[in-house]
This record gives sequence, C-alpha cells and structure tokens, in this order.
Amino acid sequence: KTGAGATWTPASEFTSGMVPMSQPTGGNVPIITMNFGQEGTFGGTETAGGNSDTNGYGNFFSAVPSGYSAICSGALTIADAINPAETDDNYPQKLFSPLLYTGDGGSTQAQTGLGFQPDFTWIKQRNGTAGHKLFDSTRGVTKYLASHNTDAEATEADSLKAFGADGFSVGSNAGTGANSSTYVGWNWRANGGTTSTNTSGSVNSTVQADPSGAFSVVTWAGSGSAATIGHGLSGAPTFIAAKSRTSGATVMDWIAFHKNMNNGAFPENNSRMYWNSTGGYSTGSLWATDNNSATVFGVESNICNSSKNYVAYCFTDVEGYCKAGYYNGNGNADGSFVYTGFRPAFILYKNVGAAQSWVIIDNARNTFNVSSKGLFPEADSAESDSTVTYGLDILSNGFKMRGTNNVSNGSYSYIYLAMAHNPFKYATAR
Repeated sequence: KTGAGATWTPASEFTSGMVPMSQPTGGNVPIITMNFGQEGTFGGTETAGGNSDTNGYGNFFSAVPSGYSAICSGALTIADAINPAETDDNYPQKLFSPLLYTGDGGSTQAQTGLGFQPDFTWIKQRNGTAGHKLFDSTRGVTKYLASHNTDAEATEADSLKAFGADGFSVGSNAGTGANSSTYVGWNWRANGGTTSTNTSGSVNSTVQADPSGAFSVVTWAGSGSAATIGHGLSGAPTFIAAKSRTSGATVMDWIAFHKNMNNGAFPENNSRMYWNSTGGYSTGSLWATDNNSATVFGVESNICNSSKNYVAYCFTDVEGYCKAGYYNGNGNADGSFVYTGFRPAFILYKNVGAAQSWVIIDNARNTFNVSSKGLFPEADSAESDSTVTYGLDILSNGFKMRGTNNVSNGSYSYIYLAMAHNPFKYATAR
C-alpha cells in the first residue's frame, strides 16, 4: 500500500476483503489468498467487486481506501517531466541516447537517427585507439576535450562539425569519422545550445540544463579562490565531472564527484576521483562537498584558478531517467542486483577502493544479455568484450552484475551513473 501516513492494519484489510483468508485445509495452518489488485475473485472463491485503486488500477473485492495503490507497474511514480504519458518530446529516449555509426572518411558525414538534437556528444572509436572526444553546444562545435588525458581544450575543424535536429555531423578525423572505423556517440540533450547566466553561486556560471533537470552543462571562469558554482539542476548534484579548459591550471585532470564515492557514503570535503585515471577514491583540496546543494556545488581554489576556464557536466537523480548510486560486489557471476527504477541505456561504473578502470556499458553496443562490451573513459583503448571482466545484465528496472573480478564485481564498493532507455513503468524485456 502506498500513501502518506499509510499503515498496515491486518484486521481491517481482512474485513474489507482486500486480503481475505480462505478456509483451512487441515490442521491449524490457514491458507491466505492475497489480492494486490491482480484478480478480484480470489481464485473463483468470491465475486469480483470491480473496485480499483486511486489511479484506476486493479480489481478488488471491496472499495480501496483513498491513497492506496494496487501493486503493479502502472502505479509506479515517475517524474511528469519525463513521463511518456505526459510528454511527446521529453521522455528518456528524447533526452539521452547512444548512436552507432561507421565513418566513411568524408569531409562532412551526417550521423542521424538519434531522434533529437544533442548538446553534449561524447564520441569514441570502437575498433581502434583514437581517443575519446567530448563536445558540447555551450563551448561550440569542433572544440573538444578528451576524458583519457589532461590536455586543455583543443579545436579540430574535421572533428564534430555540427549538431543537427536528428544527430550530428563529423569530419574525417580519426576520432570521429575515419573510413571504415566504427564509433559510438553518447548523446545528451540540454537546451538546444541556448545558455543563461546563473548567479546562484559566489562565481557566476553559464548554464544550459535539460527539461527534466537531470543534466546540465556548466562553464565558469576561475576566481582564484574557493567558490560556489550554480548548476541549474532540479536537485543537488549526484555526479559531476569537471575539467580545466585552459592549459597551465593547477589541476588539469578530470575531477569526478559522486554522492557515494566514499565507499558508498557521501564524500568528505576535499575528496575526489579522477575520470582520466584508474585510481580509487582519495582526498585532496578539490571539491567542497559541504556546499553541494539544490542550487550550487562547491569547489576549492585548485579547480577555480584565476584566469582559467572550466567546464562541468552535472547530473542529479530524476525518477525514471537518471540515477547515481553504488553497489557492493560479491565476486560471483550471480552478482549484485542494482535497482534504478528504469531500463538503463547507459551505465558508467567504477571500483572506488582499488585501481581499476571506469567502464561504460550501453544498450546500443550490447543488444542482448550478458552485456559485456566495455569502453573506458580513462583509456584510448579499443572496445573490449569480456563477460568475466565487464559483464552485466540490463534489466527492465536496473542491472545485475555478472562479472567475477575486481573491475566490476569484486569484494569492493562500486559507484555508478545510469541513464534510462525507458522508465520501469513502460519498460519491456530484452
């Protein structure tokens, strides 16, 4: 049962007929037949009352108390902003999707079929060692950063050339469109390239956020001291990856924040992980987590150097679309099940206690379970396929680990960020 102040009162429920008790068949042990809305006759022993719950679901013998729900997927809650029943253009597949393509070496190659115009496109060559290239519509096309190194922002005219209404266009660069090379592009929608100035923090930021409030692109100019930065999300960030765009900054690494990176707990002040490294959770003067809130995140001076420009990709949990969390591994192919509340399209996970790869699994490269084709933000290596090392099952309401080693499912804590293909309420089996 759901609803504010709901309590379990067996006597009243038996009396109402929602959970009737059948006659004992022998001895002193009764047989209990429960109807959670699925079948109103209790196996033909009663005449169905035709009573539904608050939302119109179920078939109950007696009237259902106000605020109570049948136990069914239709009764699951989901944010209106991304509910396919409420919106035609903001549901998960219109906000995030991976796109596979093969380059042809041409000067302009349109990659279409995405279904929306992306604002953050992250491209990786699958069959070779051309590195990761991250583009966004705030910084502008042809300008990229690489998750696998500490380099400053670079410009390449033959890389990503345009964001289109149904995808993007690339040139012949080895990292985006070399002839016969295979690629994956992970794509997030924000605000169509339209930015606004956010004044919530001690330093003004430039922000564009997606309609759900789950994802935003944030840029700012360093002040030379610790600062708070407005993020534009609908809640406190649960995952952030930030990078200096300008060479010569004190820290040129990709600095990652995750709400559970302290072995499942919220991180301490001045703690971090590095996206461009296999290292685990550590401490150092970077994130000021005490200032992580519904409006801002906090940074120390090491990622707010004077005259240096920064970018951050920010995420917060939105029911049915985006989820950051953690799980504990068990070293067994019958591994941990992780509930996300949706069928994932993208899963990024990392061992927080040992030097192991970040791993990306998606439902475009992995079309059936076990999903075992991994790519690695900290490395320029080609796609690797190993059930033992990276394997997991993508399910209608989360994922289940199938690997048996420390990369994915050892005796450690692991963090993850997952994006939805469909909310659980509308998900189908693979």
